Amino acid sequence: MKNFTYAIMIGPLALSLYLLFPSYYYFMGLNLAFLYPVILLLVTIFIQGKIHIYNFTTLGTVIFCLYLFYLFTLSTFQGGVLYGFATFCSTIGLIYLTLSLVNNTVKFKKFLDYILIIVFICCVLGIFEAVFGVNLFQLMSLRDIEFYKEIRMGHLRIAVQFVQPIVYGLFLILASPIVINRLFYSEKLRIKYFTAIIYVLMWINILLTASRAPIFGFIILQLIYFYIIMRNKFFLVSITAIILGAVVIQISSLLDLQVFKIFNGFIKMFTAIFGGDSGDVYSGVADRYRIIDWVIEKVDKNVLFGNGITAVFEYDVHAWQVKKSIENEYLNTFFHLGVIGMIFQIGAFVSNLYYCFRYDKKYQGLLLTYRRRNNLGFLESIGIALLVYYLVIITSGESSAITMHIMLISIAITYTRLARKHISNLGDKQNE
Repeated sequence: MKNFTYAIMIGPLALSLYLLFPSYYYFMGLNLAFLYPVILLLVTIFIQGKIHIYNFTTLGTVIFCLYLFYLFTLSTFQGGVLYGFATFCSTIGLIYLTLSLVNNTVKFKKFLDYILIIVFICCVLGIFEAVFGVNLFQLMSLRDIEFYKEIRMGHLRIAVQFVQPIVYGLFLILASPIVINRLFYSEKLRIKYFTAIIYVLMWINILLTASRAPIFGFIILQLIYFYIIMRNKFFLVSITAIILGAVVIQISSLLDLQVFKIFNGFIKMFTAIFGGDSGDVYSGVADRYRIIDWVIEKVDKNVLFGNGITAVFEYDVHAWQVKKSIENEYLNTFFHLGVIGMIFQIGAFVSNLYYCFRYDKKYQGLLLTYRRRNNLGFLESIGIALLVYYLVIITSGESSAITMHIMLISIAITYTRLARKHISNLGDKQNE
């Protein structure tokens, strides 16, 4: 029986491992970030012996899945059949895999715990990267890639399995609802203790990315969570924390300790967003406002449908500097897919928020212990994280964080499906 119980958890474990795959790992010329979901999808269909047909009748999933299908179609026609198939497996296929492999409450909770372990591994490797200046994922890359390296506030900005530190920050934002769930509402004490360690490590890691927008978004997200959970105690705890923090900073300033220098560095880093005089190490931030004109110039007459999903952005800022990235996900979509694609994307994102907040009220207190002892709903926590995420990506491209984004949506859909099944089972029992 124990072996059987262990065996049925292999699917959720294999699915969670996908979050560890860097986008720059290749095998025989094939990108593993694309190859892994293809293999996992084919193996799942082979083992289960059939292809499941799921009815995406809810508003949020329909629009989001249609948007992903739109990306798949463009990838196929503009990038080739193989590229299109890989895109399908890593987007729509990921939702299918989650629904197929995480098909009961036991697996669902186990899947969340597996993601916790993945986040823990990332956080440990992030601290290792900061201390020793070595990114183990990048070290094991077999391709000759010039990785992003920047020293900010005297420390190397960490990226872990991602190319850019800011994308790792986005990953931590999206992982937050799962961590908060297991931290406050898990019924097992050992999971609570383990999650508490992960939560502390997440705070350390988000600061080590030294990425302004994700740090700000992460802080706001945690404050919202704690306000909803604590309610009346929130302001008292917040004021106490602010007073204690101010005392620590003041003492550090008087004693010339490193804490004050780090705090001062963060203040300078954030003032750079608004064009403050914060030194060369934080310069160039204002260019993110100018990039709107650059993208519009490059799109030119292709306003409706963009330059194509495989197009490469390059803008000659100076004779010695070529801009190759678009630090705004919506502008990035506009460049590749035009106004049509950007409106489609925004509509899909809004519908995801609607889906989470609407169905949280309908399925509150089911499957997990939310609402029965606490104030924060599971789908509500995901919706808040997505809202913060959709605002933060105004300052960065989504890049590889799209995997965690789609997986979080998949988790919300799976939760809703299992909650409906739970209600149906209760109804059957009452009728007996």
